[in-house]
Amino acid sequence: MAAGEHATAPIRIDGTGRGVTVTVDRAFCNRLTVHRPDADVTYQPGVDVDGNPVAPADLDGGYGARAAERALGRGITIDLGLPLERFGYFKDQPLGAAEVDLGQVTIAADGTVTWNGERLDDPAQNAIAAACARLEREGR
Repeated sequence: MAAGEHATAPIRIDGTGRGVTVTVDRAFCNRLTVHRPDADVTYQPGVDVDGNPVAPADLDGGYGARAAERALGRGITIDLGLPLERFGYFKDQPLGAAEVDLGQVTIAADGTVTWNGERLDDPAQNAIAAACARLEREGR
């Protein structure tokens, strides 16, 4: 492998902060499966799925990314609960008012999604994909 034909991907191994740096090369990146949608399925502004003109969705109403960041702060947290009585369980019984706690989903400002504090993506895979993208961008 010639100099400059690799990229590194820092990967956290566990919650303690310990980690390793993985070096990937062009051959490795070429073996990865990459999603490349056909042109006819990618988003086309101003047209619907059949190619008919539609009003743009990006009308400036003052609700851009910065406004969303100001409104949401560090992210969105959703508490998931299931009111049993509402679904017909334990009606007219002491348990009827019970609610099952299913956990908490959090969407951070950086797009990271967690359920009860556990990431719902694969950080290692994301880091490797980012390193391969750097190789592609830099033409190495």
